[in-house]
Amino acid sequence: MAVAPGTPGIGYVRTVLPATVLAFVFQRMLRRPRTAEVAKFAWALTDPVLLTVVLKLAEDEIGPLMIGYPLIVAASGLWFSVRLVAVSTIAGVASFGALLAL
Repeated sequence: MAVAPGTPGIGYVRTVLPATVLAFVFQRMLRRPRTAEVAKFAWALTDPVLLTVVLKLAEDEIGPLMIGYPLIVAASGLWFSVRLVAVSTIAGVASFGALLAL
């Protein structure tokens, strides 16, 4: 069944589906000691990007949703890794800058 162009919400589905697949892949990677560290950093890089895509799709009042960027940084602190928090912070700032530029 084809979806008509301009259907409300289709952009969110196109964002949530890859995010779900990535979450599944990263979770599987976390279970393996060899790939666990890579999964943490990959997740820290993709979350701000996906948030930026969702915020760009929203286009309306996104002010209260901007709290997502610092929440991602705070959540990365739960891994007790300073490098991971730094990567998450840099990714968040870059994603926010990209959102402003778009």
